[in-house]
Order: sequence, then structure tokens, then C-alpha cells
Amino acid sequence: MNVFKSYPMMDQKRIILCFIVAFILFSFFYAYQPYDYTHTTQLNENSPIINVNDMVSVSIPVIPINPITNKFQFPKGVKRVWMDVGAHREAMHSLPYLDDAEDLVVIAFEPLYDMWGELKVKRHHPRLFPFPGAVSEKEGYQTFRRSATDMCSSLNEVDNKVDKYNWPGGCAETSFDITVPVIRLDTVINMIPFDTIEFLKVDAQGHDLNVVKSAGDLLKKIKAVVVEVQHVPLYKDQPTPKDYSDYFTGEDFTIGKHLLQGPHESNMLWYNNNYDRPVLPCLDEIFEEHKHEKYVKDQKDDSWKIPE
Repeated sequence: MNVFKSYPMMDQKRIILCFIVAFILFSFFYAYQPYDYTHTTQLNENSPIINVNDMVSVSIPVIPINPITNKFQFPKGVKRVWMDVGAHREAMHSLPYLDDAEDLVVIAFEPLYDMWGELKVKRHHPRLFPFPGAVSEKEGYQTFRRSATDMCSSLNEVDNKVDKYNWPGGCAETSFDITVPVIRLDTVINMIPFDTIEFLKVDAQGHDLNVVKSAGDLLKKIKAVVVEVQHVPLYKDQPTPKDYSDYFTGEDFTIGKHLLQGPHESNMLWYNNNYDRPVLPCLDEIFEEHKHEKYVKDQKDDSWKIPE
């Protein structure tokens, strides 16, 4: 049956023209979509080489898994878990406490491969498990921006409103981009064979709230969280102290501490109201009262404070 017979010749031409225009627009739209690294295939059976959207990649073992439960298989005696996002080369707020706590394990995340390598090899510990990747709400592969000062590197772009005077030493400059694997926290938490996570420390340079949100409903399993907050423009879309306060209070957390750690950054400690507050020896180093007092004197406004 010829569907065009019921239409005049002019209408037939218009219908054909509409199909052609629609095809061109669809092709253009599809071709210029952002490259989304989501498809992975194994090139050869038992090979660690995998194809990630036509990019050759290598899978790296991180944590043993119990084949029966499909949960992480930690060393014998482990009962507590800390998670360290943005661990850098030293995991300075988690790794040093492993030797004094035989029941503790640290799951770390570090997207800069050279820093991850130091954690994995140079600072190896049998109860430290570092992932070579970043953490965010969307899993897959994303662009990670390495700054001239590597400790300022981030998934977020540098804000074009940034004042380099406020961020000396290269924090406001991107040296180069790399592609890194990105993991959601709830993906990892789902594989932890315990009902709770004692502590989550996040230092993701303007991306901390995204990291916390990636825990989804499983944030309720975490007893205490520390995040870093920038209160002077550095990264695009960086959250404000109020953004953190609104989110955490909405998830039934209470602020424990909020102290400046520099002229334009502060650390926040949030406790889950559904648990007793854990004893965390690392908090004394994260929250240094003398530094806070020094930087408070230099503050020109209250932008670092949570609005009442």
C-alpha cells in the first residue's frame, strides 16, 4: 500500500523534506554529544586489558571479594571501616591510624595515578585499599583536571572568576587534563560486609558535596563525615557552606565542628544523629584550633560561616 497516494504532490514533497531535515538534525545532535565513557568490554578472556569506548585500559585489583557473598573480604579481625576520598600520596588523616587499630581498614580513593602509586606501593599497608579513581554521582570515566599545585586538582573546572591572589602557588591554573575512572560511594558501600561505616573523610576540591551525594540512601550507614569547603571562588559550581548545611541536616546529620584550615577554606564535621558519636583520633589533626584562631582574625567577612 502506498501511503503517499492519499496526499497531493506538494504535501508528499513536504513530508519527504521533513524526514530529511529530521534525519540531519538527529545526526548532528548525536554526533556532537559529549563523549560518555560507559561501554566496557574485555578484549581477551582472563586478560586485564579492557576496551573502554575504544580506549585501551587496564583493570587493577583493589580489594579481594568473597565469591559466595560478593562482598569485600577484609583481613581477619577487621570490624571498622574508614573511607578516605582524595587521599593524595599520604592519606595523612587515615593511614597513620592503622597501626594503632588492628580492627580498622581504610578504603581510599585517589585519581592522580602517581599519588595513588605512592599509596599502593611506597606506603603499602595490608589494611589500606586504595582505588585509582575519583568519586562522583555519575559512574564511568570523566575528565580530571590536574592543577599546577597537584593538591588542588579536581573534577571541577577552575572558575573563570577566580582571583589568583587568593589562590597562589598554581591552584587557579590547570596544567593538563587526564581521563580517570569515577566510582559512586554507594557502589562501594554495598560491597562492605558491615552495617555501618565509622568515618568518611572527603577532600575533593570543590566536588565534596557531589561525593557525599553519591552515597545515596546509604549515607545513613555512615556515622561521621568530614568535608572541605571553599568559601572564596576557585572551582565552578563549588558548594557554599549553606549548601552543605542544607544537605546534611536534610539527611539527619548535625554539625560537630566547623573551623578554618586556611584563609579561604574550612573543614566541616557532621555526625549522623542515628548513632553514638565515634571516637576519631584523626580529628585533632584535621581541626587545628590554633590555625583557626589565626585565620579568623584575617577574615574580611562571614562567608565561611553557615548562615543562621
